[in-house]
Amino acid sequence: MKQSLVKNILALGFAVIIGGCAGTNQSNYLQHYSEFVRDGVTYSQCSAAYPTGFLDSSAVRMDKIVPKQALVGKEYNYQFIVTNLRGQDLTNVVITDELPASFKIVSSNPKPTTSGNQAKWLLPVLKANEKLVIDVVGSAPATGKISSCGYVSYDDQVCATTDVVQAGLKVKVTAPKTASLCDIIPLVYTVTNIGSIPLDNVIVDGGKTSDLEALDGTRGGHTPVGTLQPGESKQIEIQAKAPKTGNMYTAIRGISNTVVSEEDKVLTVVSASALKVKITGPGEVIQGRSATYNIVVTNSGNGPANQTVVTSPVPAGSQFSVASGTAAVGKDDYIVWPAVNIPAGGNVTYSFTVIPTSSPTVNASATAQDNCSQSVSDKAVTNVKGVAAVHLGTIDSPDPIQVGETTVYTITALNQGFAKDTNIKIRCEVGELEEIVAVAGDTKGTFDAKTATFSPYPVLEPKQKATWTITVKGLKKGDAVFKAYLKTDQFSVEVLKDEPTTIY
Repeated sequence: MKQSLVKNILALGFAVIIGGCAGTNQSNYLQHYSEFVRDGVTYSQCSAAYPTGFLDSSAVRMDKIVPKQALVGKEYNYQFIVTNLRGQDLTNVVITDELPASFKIVSSNPKPTTSGNQAKWLLPVLKANEKLVIDVVGSAPATGKISSCGYVSYDDQVCATTDVVQAGLKVKVTAPKTASLCDIIPLVYTVTNIGSIPLDNVIVDGGKTSDLEALDGTRGGHTPVGTLQPGESKQIEIQAKAPKTGNMYTAIRGISNTVVSEEDKVLTVVSASALKVKITGPGEVIQGRSATYNIVVTNSGNGPANQTVVTSPVPAGSQFSVASGTAAVGKDDYIVWPAVNIPAGGNVTYSFTVIPTSSPTVNASATAQDNCSQSVSDKAVTNVKGVAAVHLGTIDSPDPIQVGETTVYTITALNQGFAKDTNIKIRCEVGELEEIVAVAGDTKGTFDAKTATFSPYPVLEPKQKATWTITVKGLKKGDAVFKAYLKTDQFSVEVLKDEPTTIY
């Protein structure tokens, strides 16, 4: 640090031809005279250290070296050697050579500026411990002694050193570009000391500007790092969730006792599936006939519905028949289709078939659920219509019979359908070869020789059977024909059933 400038001048005087330093040679100073021979030429050297005269406490040393003798009119060489003895620069250094009128400088390296009887070499800076050598070529026009003095001046400086350091902190956040609303989203924070000094109490702060919520309960995370050495980096992993769909930003900054970093920000686009299931089937079906149900699962969200599983229970009162694809009927009679991924806007379709057996309605349903959202369901109701179908049967036993013997005709009414039959009416007739002698059965009957009539059977349930018997006697030889008639509320046409019997 430059606090003052003091111009200091160091002078060296030389007498050429006979040689010698101007001034006395004091033993306790560096300033002294010496001679040496180089390439057969004897040189005189005068040296001085300024300002103390001692090398270890002075700022600059100056040496001037001239030949002890030179020929008149002939060029000869001499030198200035200026050395910076300090560990810091000297500024505005000026080397001055006072020249006698009878001396002429022919050349110099470096070149001086000349004015009158002075030659000057100007140095803006003489570096710490730097040595400058000035080679001069001159000539003496006449015999005699040539004396010249050299001077050096410089600006003295009072210097002090301050370490200039840099404090720098940089953060970087990385996150997935896309995520699902139910995903655990991994965030990676990197904090680096980009300065030249250690940083203490470093914290990576997600701040209030972050949209994602760290699982530790903070917005974007708040993590102490400790001390970071220059160039040191630390990486932090944070797990977060998105509170909603859309563009979710994670913004972090680094904080220390010394410096705060610039913010770094990254975008994660959060999407979600939106499942909808629709099941359709026939509004009405005949009991015992098959009913097919179609299932459509649609993803109307902006994200995929991954690992979507569709299930449907086999409706109560029905029997499973078949299902589409590779569905299987598993535990508790549930139809289960393999998991699939449904892209945003996509759909999948399934179907299954059952046979109603007993229930008046088929309550079919379907449920869909992916690995993220809640399950969705839908229902379809089918009315089951029963159809009565009564079968009239007759049989005689024994057959054949002799004249005068009896045979029994057994009449059955069987409801083969899926609905009730009501008011089942039975009447019977025999021809001239037979006569009725007795009647019995599930309802009361009346008869005469040729006809029999039974009271209506009120209700015949599906698969239920009613039975009546008529006993007849053979009157004449021949082929007799017994006739049985049936009529119900559900079947308006009277049904006839013949039963032949041989009389011998």
